[in-house]
Amino acid sequence: MPVCPYCSSGDAKPQLSTSKTLFHFCSVCGVVFKKLDGESHGKLTESVYSTQSWGEDRAESIAAHGPRLKGTLDWYQSQSPLKGSDHYLDIGAGVGVLVHYLCEGFGIEQSNISALEPVCEIAQLLQAQYPAAGVFNQNLEQVDRDVFSRDIDGVFCFGVDYLFHDLNIAFQTIKSLVKDGGRVMISRNVFLNMPCFYGGVQIQTAEHLFEPNPLISVFMFPDQYKELLNRWFKITASNVADEKYVRDMKCDPVTGQKNMFKASVAGKILMMDCIADHSYKRDAQPVRNPGRSRKYLHKLGVDI
Repeated sequence: MPVCPYCSSGDAKPQLSTSKTLFHFCSVCGVVFKKLDGESHGKLTESVYSTQSWGEDRAESIAAHGPRLKGTLDWYQSQSPLKGSDHYLDIGAGVGVLVHYLCEGFGIEQSNISALEPVCEIAQLLQAQYPAAGVFNQNLEQVDRDVFSRDIDGVFCFGVDYLFHDLNIAFQTIKSLVKDGGRVMISRNVFLNMPCFYGGVQIQTAEHLFEPNPLISVFMFPDQYKELLNRWFKITASNVADEKYVRDMKCDPVTGQKNMFKASVAGKILMMDCIADHSYKRDAQPVRNPGRSRKYLHKLGVDI
């Protein structure tokens, strides 16, 4: 029987399945998860994401994803200003939308930025566009702190943690990469009770929740995620903000008329500003409330 990656309970059974995936439900804490095979997961990452996953070109990528990332950065800047002299690590950097705003909007030099990107062709494009930055074609499980020429003062982990094989191990790795007292900035918008995915399609069934992105392996509630993070880092500030997604509709779902209009759906993003104190240790205090997970899954047509 698989062990829950959140509360370490072995009381999890393969009793939740969609047409494509088998998930496990932890009857102790209510987390929903699937087992991952490292090699196949890595190959899947390469097939799911490409250089055009964010847009046709750099300008389109920045226009599409920039405002969302800029808003997240603005919140962290309001908590404590980013320093141009610090060395930052961007985990899951993609085509470099966050790197663009760090350089253009916050005055961070390319040479003060390191970036991890697991997809080879994307890492190559990122390096070509930002030649002075240190780009590493690696996932978090592969990275070695010794590859960095300087101490890392701050880490950005924005909306990419669903790619991690194990959240506990990932947070431990991040803590080992950043210097003592360094800053860790994490945002997540994938939760069990999320209203929609990026793109604005409302989640109304289990298939809507579990099938759009096959790389997502863990679904939990925001307070559970915050508790998990708090085992590894001192959370100095947190914020839950709305993310408004606008999508083009080709057909009015009410009248059936074929005309173009915009539909907006609001999602939620959890942002946490943390300190990596290497002497900090906190015992796990998992949020044990499987009943709310059952209730929410029931709304999506799943009986546990």
